[in-house]
Parts: sequence; C-alpha cells; structure tokens
Amino acid sequence: MTISFRKTLTLLRNGLLNPAVAWREYYKENSSWQQTALRLTLPLVASATVLGVLVHGLLRDSYLYAATLSAQMLLIDIALTFVLLLITALVFSYTAGKFAGQSSFSRSLAAITLAAIPAFAGMVIIFVPWLGWLVALALLMLSIVCLYQVIPLYLQVPDGKRRIHFLVSLVSTLIAVIIFNWIVAAVFIQKNDDLPRKANITASSGTLAQVNESMLLLEDALNDVFTPPENNEITDQQMQAFVMIMQKTHKFLEQRVKELRLMADELENKEDKSISEIMKMSRKIGENAMSQNDAEMRIVKRGGQNWKEHQWIKQQLRIAATRQPGMPGVAHNRKMYKNYSKELSELGFNP
Repeated sequence: MTISFRKTLTLLRNGLLNPAVAWREYYKENSSWQQTALRLTLPLVASATVLGVLVHGLLRDSYLYAATLSAQMLLIDIALTFVLLLITALVFSYTAGKFAGQSSFSRSLAAITLAAIPAFAGMVIIFVPWLGWLVALALLMLSIVCLYQVIPLYLQVPDGKRRIHFLVSLVSTLIAVIIFNWIVAAVFIQKNDDLPRKANITASSGTLAQVNESMLLLEDALNDVFTPPENNEITDQQMQAFVMIMQKTHKFLEQRVKELRLMADELENKEDKSISEIMKMSRKIGENAMSQNDAEMRIVKRGGQNWKEHQWIKQQLRIAATRQPGMPGVAHNRKMYKNYSKELSELGFNP
C-alpha cells in the first residue's frame, strides 16, 4: 500500500473547498478502512491537533501552554480522536444495514473522514480572536450538512430512510461517545494508586448498566486460566461444548437483530417521530451493538465455562482449517473441524 502525501493534501483541500469532488473521487477508489485510516483519517486528525496547539500558542500568547504539551499528550489526544472517528464510522455503518443500506465499515470511515474535514479545520481556526469561534461553528455545521449528503452516497441508504437513519445514527454516536469517554475516564482513574484497583461503578438500568456488566464480564473472563495440552488436540467433549456455545450465540444474536428490525419498522412507519422514540431506538442500537460484541463471552461465562479455553479451541480450528498438516494436532483438529464444518458455517463461524 503506497501513501501519497500530495494526494492526501489534495483530498484534504478538496474536502474543505470542494467537498462533492472529493467524495466522488475517493468513492471510485473503494479503499479499505486501513487505507483510509493511513491516507486520510490519521493525517487529518494529526495535522488538526498539532496545528491547533501551534495556533493557540501563537495567537493567544500561550507559549507556555504549547511548550508544556509533551509528545505523549499529543499522541494520546490524536489516538483518542482517531478512535472516536472509528466509533462514529462503526455506528453509521451498523445502522445503515438496519435501514436497508450497505453496512460497510470501510465506506463509512471514508464518508465520516471526508465530511469531518471542515470541522477539523474549525478546530484550528477557533483559536483566532474575535471571529474564530464563529467561523469554527459555521465549519462544524458544514460538516454536519456534508455528512448528511455523503452518507447516503457511500452507504446506499434509500431516499425514504435517509433522515431517520441520520438522526438515529447521530444520537447513537453521541451515546457511544459518552460511553467511550466514561470508560477512558474509568481507566485513568484506576491507574491512580490512591484509588482501589476495581472501580466501584454504580449504574442504573440502561446503557451504563450494560457497560458496567460488560466490564465486569471482561475482567472475569481475563482471569480465566487454561493450559493447552502438549499435543494441541481438541477433545470430543471440548468440540461439543464449542458447538453448543456457537449455537446459543447465534440464537441470541438472531433474536437481537429481530427485535431491532421490528423497532426500526415500527419507527419508520410512524409519520410523526418523537425525540423520545428516536432516543429509545438509539439506546437500543447502542445496547444491541454492545451485546453483540460480548455475546459469545457472556454465554461462555454464564455457562460456567472457561473463556480462554474457548478461545484456544477457536484458534486451533482456524489453524486446522487454513494450514497444512505438520504442526502438532493439526491433522486431528482438521478432522474434528470437518465433522462440524457445515453446522459451524451455518452458525457464522468461518475460519
């Protein structure tokens, strides 16, 4: 993969001055999300962050502020902003699939990044005295308008569902960002030696409660201990347990998707959609996305089984399905996999 600095500059310039041209040109390339991240997203975030610090120091006479910002702090700021863009792209891609569009993370990240160019330019200009904040606000509004226009193009959202998809995605993104910031804050708090190692998180019902449950579940799973056998062979009992877990996970996810589709259809068929209904839908999407992410782990742990053992079985099956015999246990595990390959494929497990 080649990265052209000149091409990146051209995309950034067109994204600010002639957005429609940038959208059409980049759409034709059909780049992967990794290519977009390296060619466009990271350069945009990094340049806006560094330029923002420099402009703040020069125009606000805050040389001390700019000088005290370490490289580590800048890198953390860039990394967190980059992750927030990835989260936004993930949400818009996920919701597009629920509204008869194309669920493509690569396309979504490209659209989000291109639409965000004016807003990131505003992050630099906002430090200009007097009119800086006003121009930055105008650029933020321009980014929102661009996002509304480019998302249907990149994710193929039908005309009749564009508005509801956009609203649901925006609110869902806001919820996801709040959750992300809450988790980051919790991580930094836990690093303080004066505080207990485990965060005493109290959350009411809803999204925060699910985040709390997911964090506790992850901690429990990471504490599992499993020593693989020397021959690396999966036993019949392990294989049967693995298939049963995959069956339960598939059933759980199917039910979640069904619930979400019913809610989306109900909301779409309503002529007057209240804010509370949109918020409810968005919260459901957020909880659904989280539950899908840790569904397999949740089923393993609730069944009293070992998460690391389950992961080891999955890894051995992937090795057996994709590599030639020679490694310990590959021939045995490949035979084991072939016995269940059809069923596992129907359950969504394709090594």
